[in-house]
Amino acid sequence: MQIELIAPASEDSAYLPRMGLGILASLTPDSDEVIYTDDLVKPFDLDADVKDVDLVGISVDSKTARRSYEIADRYRKRGAKVVLGGIHPTACPEEASAFCDAVVVGEAEDAWPRLLADFKRGEMKPFYRPEFPNLAGRPFPRRDLFTSKKYVPFQVVQTMRGCPYPCEFCSVSTANGPTFRFRPADEVLAELKTLGKLILFADDNVMVHRQYSKELFTKMKGLDKHWIGQCSLAAVKRLENIKLMAESGCKALF
Repeated sequence: MQIELIAPASEDSAYLPRMGLGILASLTPDSDEVIYTDDLVKPFDLDADVKDVDLVGISVDSKTARRSYEIADRYRKRGAKVVLGGIHPTACPEEASAFCDAVVVGEAEDAWPRLLADFKRGEMKPFYRPEFPNLAGRPFPRRDLFTSKKYVPFQVVQTMRGCPYPCEFCSVSTANGPTFRFRPADEVLAELKTLGKLILFADDNVMVHRQYSKELFTKMKGLDKHWIGQCSLAAVKRLENIKLMAESGCKALF
């Protein structure tokens, strides 16, 4: 079976690979072929680039929703089944369902193997609503799919998901749940050891949990990495952890 995973683009998209799609590729059986298409790296031609594949998965946020629906429509007309997931379908599942054969509401890792099995039996459901997954034991993303030299030179790594703060302007608690979930620090360390020197932590706040960040940064001190990440202004109240961040290779926060 051929599966195409597509990352649609908008005018202000960043040159970063979609790690969520890379994880889904890792969870796909070796007997199935995975194709990764990034609309930003090579703009997707709605006439010339539609492929003869069996199943298409599209990662959708609100700014790429219209583009995603256009791509989905072309594939469905070609006879492929289309799955939509990501922040926008999670927030607006009924809207998204009009443009696809299945919607994944929430994080897709736990739903993906079941969805593939359902598809192969001809029993794919219109909605999959998995629980938020435990991040321990999560596979590394298929970085071999991200070969373009247009991507930023940083390797993207995620250590946590979720947020308990219900900020009206933010999608994180909707998309990733109202509590913090962390990958075991040793598993993050194991992934970092497979990567190059430049790291971008994709977490929404690398300093959100004092003890976890202290453990991770302490263990990173011997890895010789240069990394950047996001954090809130509350970080200035944690001078001990800021010192550890610098010692672990932190070069910039935003």
